[in-house]
Formats: sequence, structure tokens, C-alpha cells
Amino acid sequence: MALFLLLLAVYKKSWLVFSLAVLTKLPIALFAPVMFYASSRAIPSFSKESRETQRSDKNIDLVKFCLSLLPSLFWYIRASSLNIEEHTARNFTLSNWFQPNLWITPGWYWSLFQIETVWVLSAIGSLIFILGIWHLKSEKFKLWKLWLSCGIIYLALFNFHAMTHEYYHLLLLPPLAVIMGQGLELIFSGLPTAPWKKILSIGGLLLFIAVSLIKPALEKISRSPKTIMGSDEITVSR
Repeated sequence: MALFLLLLAVYKKSWLVFSLAVLTKLPIALFAPVMFYASSRAIPSFSKESRETQRSDKNIDLVKFCLSLLPSLFWYIRASSLNIEEHTARNFTLSNWFQPNLWITPGWYWSLFQIETVWVLSAIGSLIFILGIWHLKSEKFKLWKLWLSCGIIYLALFNFHAMTHEYYHLLLLPPLAVIMGQGLELIFSGLPTAPWKKILSIGGLLLFIAVSLIKPALEKISRSPKTIMGSDEITVSR
């Protein structure tokens, strides 16, 4: 839901929808630069009036950004006080989200790499992503480059759960999908011109991607019942 609201906010250039996205998931606030870029108007800066207009628009957007954070701020103040009363306030402690020592821990980087290559992109998708990066030369992809940069900052700041929960990487999907699309375009441009050969090539590629995505998911599902049964046996024995 948070990702959908963020995409809608960028598409509609709506700070109100952005406020709802932040209220749904607080780290969305880190993607404010994407909103600033999306809501900015392309005005030539060769005249004094245009520079003043741009400065005025930036100030207005800054005010809108601050106002968009107020609902979340009030909610988290209220929620934190309730959690203190219920003795569950650990959820609001900084160490539950951010642990700077992980930045110098090789295992953290390896964990992120595994999540991206196995669960988000897949092995073949990672290769397509690399091809897409080399194909990103147009100015029209600046928004997605900015989104990806914000996503990297988001993973670095919320680093503890970023290595333990795959869903923390969902916010990276839009720019990753765009870059992979560029990689696929590069691949398809080199396919045979014959229609039946092109259909077979595309079908084989899509099938290979699907299998590479499904295989790790099935392996994880097959392990889950054993884990659950094991925990039940421990509980019963106690």
C-alpha cells in the first residue's frame, strides 16, 4: 500500500497522497527528493522572473513537505506513548531499526546482495539489470536514478530489518523494473527478425526468469512446515 501511494503521489504530483504514504510507512519520507523533482516545473532560468518563480515553487513545495509529515508525527507521538504504557516501546527505539556497526560488517552486505539477487531480481534478472544500467543514458531516467539513490539511503538507515525482511526492498522495485526494462529492450533489439524465432526467444527468456524466481520461493516454502512442526514439538515437550 505504501509503495502504491508513493507511486500515485509522484504520478499525480500530490503532497496530500504523499502524506498518506508517509502515514502508512514512515521511511517513505526519505523519498521526498523524488517528489520535489516530480513536482518541479521545467521553467527556463535565463530571466530573473523565471528564477524567482522557481525559487517560489521550491519554497511552496518545502512547506507542503513539512505539512505532509505532521499527521505521521502526531500519530507516532501518540503511538509511542501507548507502547510505553503497554511496555512494548522497544519498537520505537533507534536500535531496533538502525545499527551503524552493520556498515562495517561484511555479512550485512552479503545479506542484501542475496535478497536482491534471489528474491528481488533473480539471477538472470541481475544480468538484465546490469545491461540496463549501461543503457541508461537519457535525461528522462533522472527521476528513477533519484528514486534508486533514495532507496539506497533508506536501506542504509533502516539497515537492521533491511537484512532480515525481504519486504523492506519493495520500495526499490519501480526503479529496478525500469532499469531491467532497458536491459530487456537491449536484448530484444538483438533478437532474430523472423517472428517465430523472436517468439521462441522471448518465451524462453520469460520462462527462464519465471523458473529462477519460483525456485527459491518453493525452497523456502518447503522448509517452513518443518520449522513450524519443530517449534510445535518443542512447545508440546515443555
